[in-house]
Amino acid sequence: MLIHHEDYEKEMPDEMYHLDGAIFRYCSFKNMILEGGGIDAIIISCEFNNLDWYWGIFNGCLFIDTIFNNCTFRGVGFPGCRFLNCKLNCCKFKPDNFGQECDFGDNTILFDTELIELSGFPDTVKIVNSNILSRLG
Repeated sequence: MLIHHEDYEKEMPDEMYHLDGAIFRYCSFKNMILEGGGIDAIIISCEFNNLDWYWGIFNGCLFIDTIFNNCTFRGVGFPGCRFLNCKLNCCKFKPDNFGQECDFGDNTILFDTELIELSGFPDTVKIVNSNILSRLG
């Protein structure tokens, strides 16, 4: 399913939690607080602003030209994801209530991605040709 030029603010419609294999293009996600759920999608030229997600999963997602601004991920998984020409700006990667850190797995890769003032971003993620401006502990 192709979803394009949609703006989501504060709430994600329930049906969006079950869109395996969807393609999001030119969408924005703003001021959302999410708990649980997962996304298995291709995400192209989208923006995530002020997203707070607890215990969710981006499962094998392909992010292209996508921007994450001021997002907080608490115990979120990113296994098998690819980030190509993306920007992560002022994002926080925190443990969930059980102390489980965000998990990027062994095969998540960031290509040509700009990382700016990230907090809690693990050193184990494979980063290729990316600009790391500041990585905070």
